[in-house]
Amino acid sequence: MCKGPTQKLAAVDAAVTDKTIDKNRLITRDELRSHNVPQNAWAAVHGRVVNITEFARRHPGGDVILLAAGKDATVLFETYHPRGVPTS
Repeated sequence: MCKGPTQKLAAVDAAVTDKTIDKNRLITRDELRSHNVPQNAWAAVHGRVVNITEFARRHPGGDVILLAAGKDATVLFETYHPRGVPTS
């Protein structure tokens, strides 16, 4: 899905993330990789980048979500959520 370090990923989804990231901005893979610590964690799922920093604290599955930090986590997401996730 995301092949090159400068390939742009889809806009950050502000509905899932904090409001500090502009949802219309495009993110490079290199920038995604730089957000790979629990205090600053982003992940890509289905081509959309989400900020999982705050959500990790309340994630029903615990902090396992932080394994996705700085990565394309589509396969990981699909493995744990084959039927999707609740919208609220």
